[in-house]
Amino acid sequence: MAQIAARKQPPVTALRRRAAAPNIWDRLSEVFRPANSSVAPAPVPANAISPASHVEEGENPRQVVFTLSLIALSAKLMKADAPATKEEYFAFRRLFPMPKISSQRMQELFISAYKDSGTTQFYARRIAELYRGESAMLEEVLRRWLKVAGADGVVRAPEILLLQDVAREFGVGGAKFHRLFEEYMLGNARTPYEVMGVSKDITDAELKKAYRQRLRDYHPDGMIAAGLDQPYIDIACKKAVVINEAYEMICKKRGMR
Repeated sequence: MAQIAARKQPPVTALRRRAAAPNIWDRLSEVFRPANSSVAPAPVPANAISPASHVEEGENPRQVVFTLSLIALSAKLMKADAPATKEEYFAFRRLFPMPKISSQRMQELFISAYKDSGTTQFYARRIAELYRGESAMLEEVLRRWLKVAGADGVVRAPEILLLQDVAREFGVGGAKFHRLFEEYMLGNARTPYEVMGVSKDITDAELKKAYRQRLRDYHPDGMIAAGLDQPYIDIACKKAVVINEAYEMICKKRGMR
């Protein structure tokens, strides 16, 4: 996808050129304007992560608001440690499928959202209002956003802080979000390559470089400087131990010193 930048490259100028509206709410509402605004919102299951998969397009204002807010927050999450990467974008598309929106239209919406001036709290509050009392659904959204944040190999401090803000708006307490974060970071159902956030065909030289970068990403000094609380710093330290173990396993298998 040409419009999404690779990590460590300058932000793509197309992101700046194509996002004309200062606020995504004004622009995107035209795309999803309900055909019949008198239609009452249909009940939405608690596990309805795919916002447009179970209603006819344009019939459900509740789904319109949810879709717009979901796209806006996903873009802000990827922008938190800008520039966005294609890995994060494709993870977003996979984890939040919206089959009624074409790939081209989704790119246009995402680019508008990437330059949107609305706050994280504004969009998170809209979703929280729509799904008040449906904690399982809101927690699942947070789990999927953690996967989006980590799709490029690492969940960085700005992404953690943004998701903390979203969790607060969702009514997901700090202890609960901490458990969700720990569950994602230290989950054991992954290969050593996945733990390190690299592909199996990575070269030995690239592997060593990635290993050093991962240790820097999760160094407690950087976490403290970013303003993260101690529980998250502790998890980062545990993650560094897991990364060390994964790296040693790969080195042993490859015969590396």
